[in-house]
Amino acid sequence: MAGALCRATNERVLLVAVELTSLTFQPNDLTPKNVVASSLFGDGAAALLIGPAESGSGKLDIVRSTSLLHPNSTSLIGWHFGDSGFEVVVSERIPSMISELMPRAMRSLLAEDGILPSQVKSLIFHPGGRKVLEVCEQGLGRSSENFFSSYETLRLHGNMSSATVLFVLEHVLAHEEQAPGSYGILGAFGPGFSAELSLLKWADTETALNASKS
Repeated sequence: MAGALCRATNERVLLVAVELTSLTFQPNDLTPKNVVASSLFGDGAAALLIGPAESGSGKLDIVRSTSLLHPNSTSLIGWHFGDSGFEVVVSERIPSMISELMPRAMRSLLAEDGILPSQVKSLIFHPGGRKVLEVCEQGLGRSSENFFSSYETLRLHGNMSSATVLFVLEHVLAHEEQAPGSYGILGAFGPGFSAELSLLKWADTETALNASKS
């Protein structure tokens, strides 16, 4: 949406994501679901500056984005507002749902430009958990090395909900720079159950997108 606003107005757009998932901590709930969620989720804040291509600031161009929503899946992930506050809802079906949604989302994203999956060099995926990343590896036929920045972000910060993928993007920009003209995919999955993917292209000159963490 921020990219679309930038293209429509020719103005820079600042995207800010702030997540305080520690608010969901339930100290009196010792069920495995709560213990795992409490150990996995963390607080985080990140900001992304998106500007017109001619602004000359950034390493990546946003080519296009796509969103997919699976019907009747709102119970898989989210929050339940109980008497003691936010209670996390995380279904064991999430990896299989991602396995189903991801090929459709990828085809939708790449088909219009005739891009093959093998042409995608950078995989900037939200690390919802190790199982989620393993499903992504299997679905795309890639090794864990291709998700190095996602694993590192998960190891260092945990799952910070929407802010997490921007931390992954920052790590990729710092450690995984690709040849000009090569493609990358920024992907995240979340409540709905939904898949959000953006096709990115490493700029021939440093234009279009600039990322920074707050």
